[in-house]
Amino acid sequence: MDLNTTDLETADFVLQTALQEVEELLRSSSRNGNYRRVRIDDRNRALLQWRTDLRVRRRTQQDRRAAIQISRQSRFSQAAIIRDIRNRELNRAPAPNPDAQVQARQRADVTSTATVPPSGVLRECVACSDSHPESNMIENSCSHVYCQGCVIRLLQNSLADESLFPPRCCRLPLPLGSARGIIDDALWERFEEKSIEHGDQSRTYCSNPACSRYILPTDVHGTIGTCRSCNQQTCTHCKRTTHQGECVDNRAEVLELARAEGWQRCSNCSHLVELHSGCNHITCRCQHEFCYVCAIPWKQCECAHWDEARLQERAELIAARNQRVHPPPMIAITMLCGKGSISPLNVRNVATGCLISFSNAGIVDSKPAGIAECIGSN
Repeated sequence: MDLNTTDLETADFVLQTALQEVEELLRSSSRNGNYRRVRIDDRNRALLQWRTDLRVRRRTQQDRRAAIQISRQSRFSQAAIIRDIRNRELNRAPAPNPDAQVQARQRADVTSTATVPPSGVLRECVACSDSHPESNMIENSCSHVYCQGCVIRLLQNSLADESLFPPRCCRLPLPLGSARGIIDDALWERFEEKSIEHGDQSRTYCSNPACSRYILPTDVHGTIGTCRSCNQQTCTHCKRTTHQGECVDNRAEVLELARAEGWQRCSNCSHLVELHSGCNHITCRCQHEFCYVCAIPWKQCECAHWDEARLQERAELIAARNQRVHPPPMIAITMLCGKGSISPLNVRNVATGCLISFSNAGIVDSKPAGIAECIGSN
């Protein structure tokens, strides 16, 4: 289990504060001259020894924190290497040139570093429209600039919803390498782990339903993966709790259920996908794009791009979501041949064109509201 670097940061802050207090005591005692010389010397001697001890302890804490960070980087680097090897075996692809990998990584580092804006000038964040110092902002290759708070929110959202990972703007990934200084250690570790998971074509998740955490390749030994959170052991072949003997293969039953339910299977990673609403363009969590009807890569088939019923369902979902985020305004409306009550703007009278609701259709003074059609939120 990793040590909590937040506790180390707190300890460093406490030691720094204590050092400042000792320095202040030493300065104040030196201004007292030779008054009560013996007691002051003893006191100063104790303060000097205390200062030395505090400095040693602070250096130890700083070295400990640096060692933990190096250990984490090594762990994630090792996990990435194992993941890439496993992906190549799955794809039967030749191993890339190590020198080319190093050169590509160096070019990426240079590009990432070049996106850090100089400090001393205020710039406007494209997301929140507030002005912030450039030292606390990052600029994407699309020239859009994000502040620290918005970068952190984008990162947190991408960790919660894999379709948003990695955080991007104008379909271009944000240079999070240049934002390392404005992201805390805990969030950065989650990002590094998610990066390993995102590129893994043969993922294994904890078989404990209450946990379901992704198991890093470094935590897999043979065919058994051990969860870092609950220590549950999972078989990497059948993805179930570790067992004796061969895996029980029930894939035929699952695929039969998928055919019966109309689900589709990604041709890249073999994961099953169910389309609830929207068009037939599917982007799998492995980033493979394909047609939901025939599973052929997108735009390489002649299938219809959408199903009208699914599009209607998608429109209703968006309207319902907007209704929750932006409730319709409440106003007093006046109708032809009568008056209405306070009501949401969600129904229009076809005969009069007035915005009404079903709740006030029966209280019109002179005649009923007549035919009404739903127009959604206004």
